[in-house]
Amino acid sequence: MTIKKKAIIIYGSPRRTKSASYHLGKNFIKGLQRGGFEVEEIILANQKIHHCIGCYTCWTKTPGKCIHNDDMDALRLKLRNASLTIYATPLYIFSVPGIVKDFLDRQLPEVEPYLIETNGITTHPYRYDSEGFQRKLFLICVAGFPEQSHFDAVVQMFKKKVIPAGETYIGDILIGGSELMSKDNSQQSFKKLYEYVENAGYEVATNDKVSEKTINLIKEEYKFKPEELEAFRSTANKYWDSMIPRDYDNEEISISEVNIPLKLSDGRMEAFFAGMAMIYNPNVIKGLTGVFQFHLDDEMYYLAFDGNKCKAYKGSYPKPLTTIISPKDVWMKISNGELEGAQALMRGLYQVKGDMNLLMKMDEMFESPNKESPEKKVKKTPKAIISPINELKPLRISDGGINAYFAGMATQYNPNSIQDLQGVLQFNLDNEKHHLIIKSEKCSAYKGTHPNPILTVTSSKTNWFKISSGQIDGKQALLDNLYTVEGDTSILMNLDKLFSDKEESLVRTNIERLEKLEKVPDQRGPIKIKGSLWLTIAFIPWIVLWIFSNFISTALTRIIASIISIILILYHLSTNRPTLFEMGTCLYLVLSTIFHLVNWSFLITYALTIDYIFLGALWLGSLMLYFPLTSEYSRLDYPKILWVDESFLKTNRILTGVWGIYYLLSAILYLFIAFDTSISLIIVILANVLLAPLFIFTGWFQKWYPNQMLKK
Repeated sequence: MTIKKKAIIIYGSPRRTKSASYHLGKNFIKGLQRGGFEVEEIILANQKIHHCIGCYTCWTKTPGKCIHNDDMDALRLKLRNASLTIYATPLYIFSVPGIVKDFLDRQLPEVEPYLIETNGITTHPYRYDSEGFQRKLFLICVAGFPEQSHFDAVVQMFKKKVIPAGETYIGDILIGGSELMSKDNSQQSFKKLYEYVENAGYEVATNDKVSEKTINLIKEEYKFKPEELEAFRSTANKYWDSMIPRDYDNEEISISEVNIPLKLSDGRMEAFFAGMAMIYNPNVIKGLTGVFQFHLDDEMYYLAFDGNKCKAYKGSYPKPLTTIISPKDVWMKISNGELEGAQALMRGLYQVKGDMNLLMKMDEMFESPNKESPEKKVKKTPKAIISPINELKPLRISDGGINAYFAGMATQYNPNSIQDLQGVLQFNLDNEKHHLIIKSEKCSAYKGTHPNPILTVTSSKTNWFKISSGQIDGKQALLDNLYTVEGDTSILMNLDKLFSDKEESLVRTNIERLEKLEKVPDQRGPIKIKGSLWLTIAFIPWIVLWIFSNFISTALTRIIASIISIILILYHLSTNRPTLFEMGTCLYLVLSTIFHLVNWSFLITYALTIDYIFLGALWLGSLMLYFPLTSEYSRLDYPKILWVDESFLKTNRILTGVWGIYYLLSAILYLFIAFDTSISLIIVILANVLLAPLFIFTGWFQKWYPNQMLKK
């Protein structure tokens, strides 16, 4: 009998989705689903489940039926219908939370009151048939304590729990010291662990167990070494100390006038700390007065807080409230979200002296006010200041080149990322200048310089496209002086949310493709020519063939067309590889020339029909490739970042398909000539008349369709 691929996951934390066990369980079931399982999720804190009162009515008066009328009847049925049950729960006093214990206790109606021997111990017989499949149980458990031994009791409880129902305990994931995993702003630092947990789910789905390799990877990622335990305890104690409120408005700071505050334009680490000062949120610790000192390798910086203001300086301050001592690369990984700050501290990757409260609140203190607090609106810029320059028209995708890039950004604008944002974003890339005007929840792109931007980005075109595509981290690029910024950095930090609606997996795939395209030249041959013109040039051998075959011998015409196609290929080889169309054309013409020279009558009789069949097959066949035939030419008119854009690719797939169908229809028309030469003039006129609407359609569609896709 086929095993039912149905699983149910029981989330046991009273914190619901704001819990470490939930985050682990959520990633585990991603792997299950990838392995073919249908998964139902149950959050026990959302269910109505009464305590078991031990009346045994479910055994005697109403066998299999509890006296309580709540959600348990439905939940027990779901358990019976699942071949796999996953418990994702925190550890409470070496066991499970009360709501999980109630859930387990209320499963008493599933067994009968009689006593039997199973596997050497006394149990109750299971009341229901196994439905023809073997039930299995997997445990995901988290704890605040770091040592694995704290899980011993709860593991034994679940191993005993499976015996009456004939279930099999197939494994567990036990994570100690996991409190930080419950925090939403810490999720990025657990990305690697979550990948391993997802893979564990996939292995359970496909092999009924987690491999030794994956178990070891999970342990290496999160198991505490003996030498790390004391640092863990010390940091945890400081964390709880930091939860006790204290006043910060009695401190005095004295900064020499010689010290000049850092600016973004200073670049590198100076720009990093200047950026921190600009996004300081004074509402987190009101009235804060004091200094936060950073020792990063051999460089020293400090942030001075004075009420509602924060300024960044280079150097050392004599009496800071808090001092952070860290390798520069560790601190940058923490700042970028690659490492979780508190977790890194527990691992001893950096040190802290002074007040831990400030450290624990850093995420809130230096977070863009618009990121988590929708009620804090961006200050509106007067409409007159953000009005477009009169003579400029909004850019469109069909404008091509870098204009298409900014037109695409405008169509992907997300007004919900920063509410009520109004202003101008200026981009100076090499010698080309563009700006985006945002107002009334709409965004338009223009070429040129605007006099009143709220943010100005200056960069080389190459660097900015790499940042936009995710090939280079934006924050790190700013520190490395790969671009400069003036104006509101909170907007800069949110650019990816302002102008991106792509799923993470799609972004990752596009980055990989762009990296492969990095060495592909953006022009064909030594001379830079528009892509649409190159497609026309690629057709020259065919144009020669179709026109001159009426005046000179067919074989000679094909020899000339073959020579032209070979010359085109040799020209392109000086820069990059020829396209599918060029290689296919050359190969076909050379072979057909040979067949004509040997006087193969069939090929000569049906020459035009075969020509068009080949063209149709070549164009339609290219739809199976990532880049359809027309895109190998039209992409030359756009920046590489748009080469992998779905609107660009789909537009070219449709156009390639339409023209491929036209060539096959033409083949059918020319086939009639082989049977009745008297209608040849009519056929030729009809085939050429069809070209007019096709050219009109192509010109209109390549402008209209990308804009429609991006709007959607």
